[in-house]
Amino acid sequence: MVVEAANEPDEGPQTWATLRLLETGSVEPCEEWHIREAWWAKTFRPSSGQTVLYWGVVAGLSILWGTLKNIFIRNLVRALVQ
Repeated sequence: MVVEAANEPDEGPQTWATLRLLETGSVEPCEEWHIREAWWAKTFRPSSGQTVLYWGVVAGLSILWGTLKNIFIRNLVRALVQ
């Protein structure tokens, strides 16, 4: 993927970005997105690996808890009540 981002002074304070998805070894993009008013184009900084891992673990635990609660615990309570 190729990311091109710019803030053109002639066009005012508007920023833009172009995302080009390239197949391996290809010059022509298989998909291209043009994003206007991309406020993140100048200030985007990717998170560190530790932060991404932390949020991934939190999301995984949330999904696990929701699954346990909605499928197993509620069904167990229903089975015991009947």
